[in-house]
Amino acid sequence: MNVSKKSITTLAIGLLSLILIPSVFAFGSLKSSGEITEMEKEFSSITDLTLRGISDFRIIQSDSASVTLKGDKTFVEALEMDGSDGYLYIESNVDYPVEVVVATPDLTSLVLSHESKGTISGDFHAESLYISMTSKSSLKASSVLNADEINVYAGNNTFLEAEVQAKALNVSSPGKSAIMLSGEAEKLTAVFNQGQADFNGLHVQKADLSASGSAVINASFPGNSITRVDASSDSSVNLNLNGILSVDASNDSTVKYSGNIEWAGKTTRDDAVLSGL
Repeated sequence: MNVSKKSITTLAIGLLSLILIPSVFAFGSLKSSGEITEMEKEFSSITDLTLRGISDFRIIQSDSASVTLKGDKTFVEALEMDGSDGYLYIESNVDYPVEVVVATPDLTSLVLSHESKGTISGDFHAESLYISMTSKSSLKASSVLNADEINVYAGNNTFLEAEVQAKALNVSSPGKSAIMLSGEAEKLTAVFNQGQADFNGLHVQKADLSASGSAVINASFPGNSITRVDASSDSSVNLNLNGILSVDASNDSTVKYSGNIEWAGKTTRDDAVLSGL
């Protein structure tokens, strides 16, 4: 997968934050105060956002950067928030829910972990957008995710649903994720070791699909495309497309296809199955 230096740097920052920033919920327990409170904090900028244990968040586009917290007073006061130079880290615990609204003009990186769940909306447009989800986190985009390059990392038990507009769309899933993407991407690169991908109604010019383990990739590409499929282990790939297709299937994998197809190559090994839908 072709990942930019910006994405690699952002990933490193996100992972380091999870390691180096101590959790306020590591020990003991909190008792509800019974009093609902709301507070807002302004920031000079928020471009790289990491959320840990935030079970109810919304990311919205705004002319200025700010965070609004709402919930039980004890839980809000215990929430950890640390940021500088465009980077913001927010941590809570799903057992102590706090509603978090992040408003920002621009967003280039979003790292979700520990059952963080929420939505993103707004006319964001960036040169690159990096999204990482792990530990039962989920994200639903109610507006188009628009960037020249979009990189998605989906870990175990994660969920993403979005419409995208990108020149390059790179999706990697080593865990049991559920990824649903539509929209448009000039080039799609998808590497799934587990989990399920649904690229239905995704307009692409070129697609490079790799499925292994128990992964399932379902793709319906409108228009004409050049698609390459590499399937192995017990994976399954189901395609509906018009254009040029090449398939390399091995082990116990299954590749099924339909559409007006010009074959550029067919290779099956072991007990792999290649057939029409």
